[in-house]
Amino acid sequence: MIDSLVGNDYSICLCNGIKNAGVDIRLIITEDREINTPINFFVLRWLPSKQREKNKFIKTVKYFKFHLKLLCFILKDRIDVVHYQFFRREGFETFFFMFLSLLKINLVYTAHNVLPHEKNRTHHLLKNIVYRFSSSIVVHSKFIKNILANNFNITKEKVCVIPHGNFDIYLPEKAISKSEARKNFNVHRDDHVLLFFGYIRKYKGLDLLLDAFGIASNQIKNLKLIISGAVHTKQLEQEYKQKIETINQEDNIIFHSEFIPSDKVANYFIASDIVMLPYKNIYHSGLMHLAYSFGRPVIATRVGDFTETIEHGKSGFLLETNDEKNLAKVIMSAVTDSNRLEQMGLYAQKLSKEKYSWNNIGYQTLELYKNLIQIMK
Repeated sequence: MIDSLVGNDYSICLCNGIKNAGVDIRLIITEDREINTPINFFVLRWLPSKQREKNKFIKTVKYFKFHLKLLCFILKDRIDVVHYQFFRREGFETFFFMFLSLLKINLVYTAHNVLPHEKNRTHHLLKNIVYRFSSSIVVHSKFIKNILANNFNITKEKVCVIPHGNFDIYLPEKAISKSEARKNFNVHRDDHVLLFFGYIRKYKGLDLLLDAFGIASNQIKNLKLIISGAVHTKQLEQEYKQKIETINQEDNIIFHSEFIPSDKVANYFIASDIVMLPYKNIYHSGLMHLAYSFGRPVIATRVGDFTETIEHGKSGFLLETNDEKNLAKVIMSAVTDSNRLEQMGLYAQKLSKEKYSWNNIGYQTLELYKNLIQIMK
């Protein structure tokens, strides 16, 4: 399995699950990637560093040497399946991927984003090539499968739906109480706390949430909002800070506009009551699984596969209309029924432990590999 992304533990969790299902797997990652969770499989740190301060020329040389090394490894060890998660350089790796396919190598590609959130014709073309030359494409929901089949004219038999697994690796080894977690944010025990978490881009709808929060906080005085995550651009960050001033909510909104280290993630979720997903468009969000792992229900717009993965009234709330007035109404209704929120949180955590367990996901992925190997024989 190849993963050039830094800071996402999806591949690590998946490889643990696949290994537990009973197969030998090796994960190729960047040379300086930190792994902060126990693993039961082999890791190959072959990809060059992505750190900006490293010499660009040396990184480029290492990058091309890596692909030569990878090719020799695949052919010499007769690797049954090569599974790509994320590319480093879309252009070159797309054509390397195509080359591997021409060598009759089983190639699996996980379509984390069917298309980029910002439309780009070149990216669309490259994705089309990858999808065409994949032996199988993994997606996380039926919704994404249909999008993929319709937009790229791919047979549905080629697309395999395997759910995204949970993020229990972020659960603290030592239990943290809600009151203890809230001390980090100067939030009180009786406050109703909303959480907006993760890398912040326009399509994630923070502007919609801020407008809704301004409405709801006029009705509920002890309503708080924690916003945490690096912002895509400085200009966008400034726009959100200006909006917070405009709605006059500086005292009720905690804005941590920086990358949140893994060991700090738990504090944010444990301190919260509900996780907010007011996205304007999305295919699938791993953040929902992070919320479920911590037993937190979500409030989400009806976009992407949310109607498939969020059980309305059980693991979260889905908006009837994606506007600030309706969002404010749902927020006020949710936070004023603490018993219901607690039950929903327990149900969300049950889904996380059972339906979205990595052993379950690993077994499903292994079955996909077996089918591909059988077809090639």
